[in-house]
Amino acid sequence: MTLYDEIARATFRIECGNSSGSGFVFKRDSIIITNNHVIKNHIENRSEIYAVTESGERTSTKLISSSDEYDYAILEITGEIPDNIFILQPETSKEPARGTSVIFSGFPHGIHKLLVHKCVISGVDESVFYVDGSVNPGNSGGPIIDFDTGHVVGIVTMRRFLGAPDLQDAIKNFKGIEQYCIDVSSSGQQIVIGGIKLINFFMLLAQRLNVISSVLEANANTGIGIGYRIQFVDAEVAD
Repeated sequence: MTLYDEIARATFRIECGNSSGSGFVFKRDSIIITNNHVIKNHIENRSEIYAVTESGERTSTKLISSSDEYDYAILEITGEIPDNIFILQPETSKEPARGTSVIFSGFPHGIHKLLVHKCVISGVDESVFYVDGSVNPGNSGGPIIDFDTGHVVGIVTMRRFLGAPDLQDAIKNFKGIEQYCIDVSSSGQQIVIGGIKLINFFMLLAQRLNVISSVLEANANTGIGIGYRIQFVDAEVAD
């Protein structure tokens, strides 16, 4: 069995309310690690958290511990533990280093087919490191594995997507204009240019910008993924 197959057996799709991401079995067959932001609906609304294997086996979990600072959540399986899972161990013999070959796994875009990618660590910071892989929404919470040792060096956390904040600011500006038009209309006035009600124009424009933003955020990929080091989780999970 290859390393790719072992990682696939260790990786789950995490479902929590209307959010989904990835997670992995860590140190014990009952412990699953994911991102804190993946299970945000549980923290805010007490939504149930489920772990789903690539073959579709679905089991319930409970939150044991989480960190907003390092974006991790430790889950414990409370339902039936799926058969044939693989337990990943932390890499403790060496630090993540630029040029290290790694692989990561997950369920990008919420699809039910597990994908595994190979890439390299392209940069290292104090608590995070960067990989030159195709990280997308849904990969969040998946493991990053040292290709030589087969051990976990980090957790996929986010991707680098330039331009998204600027786009969101533009949408907010148009929303402000839209609200101004609504306020003017509610006072009995109408702003009409060339026979077109200005409020309708800005409402339509804001809606279209929302669609464009969603498409860009879902599909734009710079090939820069960010992962938190596994040491923060490892310190919280007893052997």
